[in-house]
Amino acid sequence: MPRSRSDVVRMINASDFEAAVRAIAELEAEGSPQTQADGLWLRGLLAARQYHLTDSVALHEEALAAYREIGDRMGEANALDSMGDALRMPDRHEQALGRHEEALGRHEEALVIYREIGNRLGEANALNSMGNALRMLERYEEALGRHEEALVISREIGNRLGEANALDSMGDALRMLDRHEQALGRHEEALVIYREIGNRLGEANARRAIGLCQRALGDSDLALESLRSAARIYAEIGLPRWAALAGAMAKTAEAQVSGVPATPVQDTVATFLDRVDAHIGPLLQRLDRADQDQVEFLYRKGLGPGQALVFAREWNSWQPLVPAAGWPRGGGYLLRWGSKGVAIDPGPGFVSILREGGFGLRDIDAVVVTHNHIDHVAELPHLLTLVHEHNEHSSQATRTVDLFLSPSVMQAYIGMTATSRDVGRLVRLLPGEPVSLPDYCLEIVPFSAHHSELGGARFALCLAFRLQDPAGDEGEVGTVLLTGDTGWREDLPILNAAPDLPRPLTLVAHLGTLITAQEGGFDAEHLEYRGVAALMHHLRNDGQLPECTVLSEFGLECRTIIREMVEGLRALTGGACIICAGTMGRTILLPAMAPACDLGGWGVRGCGAASSWTGVSDDLARGIHRCDRHRTS
Repeated sequence: MPRSRSDVVRMINASDFEAAVRAIAELEAEGSPQTQADGLWLRGLLAARQYHLTDSVALHEEALAAYREIGDRMGEANALDSMGDALRMPDRHEQALGRHEEALGRHEEALVIYREIGNRLGEANALNSMGNALRMLERYEEALGRHEEALVISREIGNRLGEANALDSMGDALRMLDRHEQALGRHEEALVIYREIGNRLGEANARRAIGLCQRALGDSDLALESLRSAARIYAEIGLPRWAALAGAMAKTAEAQVSGVPATPVQDTVATFLDRVDAHIGPLLQRLDRADQDQVEFLYRKGLGPGQALVFAREWNSWQPLVPAAGWPRGGGYLLRWGSKGVAIDPGPGFVSILREGGFGLRDIDAVVVTHNHIDHVAELPHLLTLVHEHNEHSSQATRTVDLFLSPSVMQAYIGMTATSRDVGRLVRLLPGEPVSLPDYCLEIVPFSAHHSELGGARFALCLAFRLQDPAGDEGEVGTVLLTGDTGWREDLPILNAAPDLPRPLTLVAHLGTLITAQEGGFDAEHLEYRGVAALMHHLRNDGQLPECTVLSEFGLECRTIIREMVEGLRALTGGACIICAGTMGRTILLPAMAPACDLGGWGVRGCGAASSWTGVSDDLARGIHRCDRHRTS
């Protein structure tokens, strides 16, 4: 039975993100306008908790529009209030969104609605959030007023957590106004409540604030005790950076207690910590979450056997050396076959994209790289470093990763990999020299590509992965063929090889860009759209059309016209094969060579069953793929 939105909110607040993702997908699967709006809002909350604030704000905007369309005033107010929270937080990839005025406006809009519908809890929360935004804008007197209003309502409705939060926030505002005695009283009241309700984080925050007030009032002995207590609690609840912060503050108090004059360094650190205390919380949350992300990726249990090609890439960097503003991640591919996982061309952002999809280091047994350009190889060092970190700090068995590299990549990384205990097999890929991998149940067949390359070798690679039945009963059961980056030629080696490749076949065609400045003819370095059309036309005439073709590596300028690209190629091939866009998270099931149902997302988040229907969405014209169960969603 699908969970309610309040159930999912509790999962998100408890940081049970994988359970929340599954619950959101179940909720959305009901297909009603209400559950679709709830799903957008909950995904916005989830993105905020994972510090993807730009994504969170965009999801909140969609949820807000959906709630307004169906007339859900409570949903509208909730979306406005939590959007304000996201606007105030530091982003994972940016220093901060820094949109505090805009956040304040969202909280004010939410407050109006909560008052209209008589939701006192929402009213108190919105008032306290407004106070927090005003503090970030250094409008401390106004902030104090809002926190006081929130305190009155929280006490009237018996919301003890809200009461404690309002008291603690009032204390923060009073400290910024140098009214330390009043601030101390408010923090002490908050501490009593946090202890009563068992909120350990609230208790630690209140003790830290109490220690700062005591130190400012000259009570160094009490300040030392409070700050040490805060550091201990932070450590106990798994917040090491917070513990270090409180410990550093305790050191300055300890120097005052001992009577030994503080050194210039101690004075500088103490002054810095006092000045940034009002802003340090969100920054430490960001850093702690980043630490948790790395540990999660290193040690999360692998997803185990799976037969799929996962597109772990967003809009690629077609001008990687001079990226546009807001440049998205390049990414790469993950081929899951039998009991192994093969990362292919790990470009910028590949690791974080995999983590977001629910994958971990244990899902990667090998890395294959076609050529030494930054958008295909940028995160090879990242993966090698993560394997090294795992082996240095884990009590588990040592992991190794097998590397299958183009000649130029091999030349570039030979010093790092040749004697590393973190690397298993190290194989140079050469055209015409297939690499048989019985333990992977596949064979890698390299072909030369028409694409300039760095280093000694003057060619990049196309690759065919000939898939063998993991059960050993049926021999070869299909092929995944990656064109890689290549210009179009009628003598392209993969054309001659196509008749000999095991069927069914999935073709991953790299566009590179829409069209280059070159006049007439085809681009020398990339297929672009004209080359893909020529490739599909030749394959059709030769009776060698793949069962599934996925357009990949298209430049930023193509994101709004992918629909037209796909429809054009479907017309060219007479609808004889599946054609879709390799957008973020696209998953092709193997050896069926069919897109997976993408309701609810990808990786561990989505349905994942074989799709039987294909449509086109209005969201950046991404293809929609649904199984029979979710066909109407």
